[in-house]
Amino acid sequence: MKHLILNLILISGLSKQLVAQGELLPPPQMPTVPVVISNQNIEIVQFDTKSHDFGNIKQGTPVSFTYNFKNVGTKSFTLDNVSASCGCTTPNWKGGEYKAGSDGTITATFNASSPGTFSKNVTVQTSEGQVILSISGIVLPEPEYSAYLVQKQAEDAKKAAELEVYYKTKEGKKVKKNLDKAANKKAKEDAKKLKEKKITPKK
Repeated sequence: MKHLILNLILISGLSKQLVAQGELLPPPQMPTVPVVISNQNIEIVQFDTKSHDFGNIKQGTPVSFTYNFKNVGTKSFTLDNVSASCGCTTPNWKGGEYKAGSDGTITATFNASSPGTFSKNVTVQTSEGQVILSISGIVLPEPEYSAYLVQKQAEDAKKAAELEVYYKTKEGKKVKKNLDKAANKKAKEDAKKLKEKKITPKK
């Protein structure tokens, strides 16, 4: 036992001596690589939405949807081109330079000439890159569309009746009050925007 302890002491001392002489080096430490976060790919052309579902629409009656966008960056960009994936869709847009903080719109109109399900793309080309917008829905011929309207009106009336009953409950009264408050706030904000643009709302 004494011989074992003596051998361990000798081995430990020899190891320390070799380390001091550079003959036995400790394992190398891995270098720390700093993490660099790049802001170069921030999307400055920001749309409120990039897709819209029209739901069921009547054959032969064109429908339109307007996409709103804004320059949320610190530099200007140019809107170079807007094109649709087929002749059944027509985009309406204003090209040119959009400075930081400015906004604009792109309207896509679908002619609904053929019945059935549809999904169309609108490609927006800017100086910052390409953005794909989309519209979709179902075109119903007569009399299917009229039948759909009758069913929808019945469903809407049922929901309205259910809401009327709900709004009379204690919880429903609170919800109704908050909804009315939010609606009044939005109406005031819209009126303020119209006033700033010197536009008189239609009565």
